[in-house]
Amino acid sequence: MPEDVLKKIEGKEKEAEKALKQAKEQKEKILRDAEKEAQQMILQAEEQAQEELKKYREKAQLLTNQEIEKIKKEANKEREKLNARFRQESKQKAIQYIFDKAKKLWEKIS
Repeated sequence: MPEDVLKKIEGKEKEAEKALKQAKEQKEKILRDAEKEAQQMILQAEEQAQEELKKYREKAQLLTNQEIEKIKKEANKEREKLNARFRQESKQKAIQYIFDKAKKLWEKIS
């Protein structure tokens, strides 16, 4: 083969090697950039998930507090009903006791 053809082939080989090297470097850069972007997206997704979790926990706490207040109100109503019933029964028992005593005294007198 003529020397000039060999030089052209060697030149083309060097260009191909240089292009291959550049392609590999570009591929590695793209992969690094993609990995960084993916990590950033993961971090953002985790932060967003934490915010959502915080919101749901606050909402759950609010509901829990509201439920506790509702239960307290219901318990107070029941306690008032029981107190009223107890007072009424106590009055009736006191009246009954007085009538029984009066009846016994009346029987003694008669």
